[in-house]
Amino acid sequence: MSSITIGFLQIAMKYLQQRPNRASYYYRRLIPDEVRSHYTKPELFFSLKTEDKALAIKLCEKYTRQYDEEFYRIRNGLPKEKVSNLHGKAIQRLKDFNVSLKAPDSIMKDLFYEHLDTEITKNLSSKEYEKWMSNESALPDKALNSVDRAAFAIIKGEYRLNASQYPDEYLRIKHWKNDKVKVNECRNAVRFITEYLEDQPPGDFTRYDVGDLILKHLEVGSKTRTVERKLKSIRAMFNIVNLELDLKNDRDHPFHTFNIPRLGEDSTDRLDLTHFEIDTLRELKTLRKPEIPMIVKLLLDTGMRMSECCGLKTEDIKLATATPYVIIHRNSFRRLKTKSSQRFIPLVASSLEAAEEALTNAKGEWLFPNYIDLKNKKVKGTTASNAIAKRIKTILGDDAPTAHSLRHTFNTRLRNVNCPKDTRDELGGWQKTQSDAYGTPQDLKIKADYILASINRQTEIL
Repeated sequence: MSSITIGFLQIAMKYLQQRPNRASYYYRRLIPDEVRSHYTKPELFFSLKTEDKALAIKLCEKYTRQYDEEFYRIRNGLPKEKVSNLHGKAIQRLKDFNVSLKAPDSIMKDLFYEHLDTEITKNLSSKEYEKWMSNESALPDKALNSVDRAAFAIIKGEYRLNASQYPDEYLRIKHWKNDKVKVNECRNAVRFITEYLEDQPPGDFTRYDVGDLILKHLEVGSKTRTVERKLKSIRAMFNIVNLELDLKNDRDHPFHTFNIPRLGEDSTDRLDLTHFEIDTLRELKTLRKPEIPMIVKLLLDTGMRMSECCGLKTEDIKLATATPYVIIHRNSFRRLKTKSSQRFIPLVASSLEAAEEALTNAKGEWLFPNYIDLKNKKVKGTTASNAIAKRIKTILGDDAPTAHSLRHTFNTRLRNVNCPKDTRDELGGWQKTQSDAYGTPQDLKIKADYILASINRQTEIL
């Protein structure tokens, strides 16, 4: 064991060693018995290639974290290495040996097999090698690294992924690796499976497994719509990855269809804001965060989604017209939920006041720059939702409806003044087929009249 003293702090490094008569530092660690079969030797022992003690300690900490994660993954039935785009790396390994999957050249294929045999004989004892060659045992994990093993499986037509490996490939294919919401959604979807079922390739699950999985989650209190949403995420991941990587053995998995007993019957209606609550929010004052009152007022009388509102640019606000309006459309920082989410919404009453104030305060292209992540090029909708929810609870109490309830209440208010469903759907971005008059001055005027009517009706009741 070696140690270093920094001020009053002494850091002891359990796995850091120096050999006699050697200046360089070494990493030495016994491999736990339960994971030892996954490694070629009973201990990890290698040079850190430095004589600097402080640097050696940093390297020791790095390798300790790395091997702790490996041990954890093995103990939980996961692959030892967390390799991103394993399939792509395996394909590249085959290309390095000029092995074509369409029409493999026998000579190049033999060269690749010779490479594999060299690696296997290097990593296995003669007894382990003989047992594998005589089909007495499967090829041990330590025989090949993950890339060579995957390339070997691909060339034999046996490449498959366990359920826990699908998120990495799916996120890569969809270009969502930096989208925290999507990453968490995928991880949670797979955890939904592995919490009750073995982590295995999709094609190895049975219809009984899927039915049993659904019942287990319902028994512990999961809502039927939540279960449905998770299963749809799982199905999308499996289908797209299987298609893109040509994983024929797993295309016919049992998650294509599923039956959830009494689907939707346990759903509870979202609470609308009361007339008093709406009126209170209309009078919201500016405190430390001036953009919050403006966003709340825009949401109240436009029905926009949070990300749509936070992702507005100054050019999206059109005030120099008979009926002022806002354009909701896709931009480089914000995608829309559906194609029909692109729309024109009239600005009236508090939403018009908020838009005018936001434009006056804007100093760049974004209406609410505090909720724009310039580095990652995305809208910080969740941050805005949390901030607004906190403000609403401060004013209306802990039982106050959520920020999303502003959108839900907007739809209810329009329905209460007999606004046609297709018009409500257009305003909310739910309409699949847009009318011919969509976005015209007359169309905007009609929609503005309905929104004003909903405000006047509320005022009359108050």
